[in-house]
Amino acid sequence: MLFVRVCLCLFLMGNVLLCEAQIMLDEDPAITDLMNRFVVQNKERTQIKGYRIQIYSTTDRVKIQQQAGAFAYRFPDMKANWINEKPYYKLRAGAFATKLDCAYVLHKVQEYFRGAYIVVDNNISISEILDQQSD
Repeated sequence: MLFVRVCLCLFLMGNVLLCEAQIMLDEDPAITDLMNRFVVQNKERTQIKGYRIQIYSTTDRVKIQQQAGAFAYRFPDMKANWINEKPYYKLRAGAFATKLDCAYVLHKVQEYFRGAYIVVDNNISISEILDQQSD
């Protein structure tokens, strides 16, 4: 009896797997047009709003270079760049899509650089964020 039940189950499962289902989707052309525009706009975007960690800020270029070296020594796997927003030089590190990811790394950075904090950056390249996530 058990053998018959097992054979019947296998037969029914085989029939289910061999069936092909077709789904017809009738979509309003306005929805299709909107989706196509959305895809085109997002393919054109190369930069997004994200977060970085600001390590240090000063008006002295030599000090910012020293801090950049110290940061590179402590965190060799994290990219840090200094920028000049007159009159200040700012050392910033990382590229994060979410504030939560940035806060996690900030906690580690603050062990060595107590004054570090999170800043918003509206021009982070998508590839830079993906590179940061792969590390």
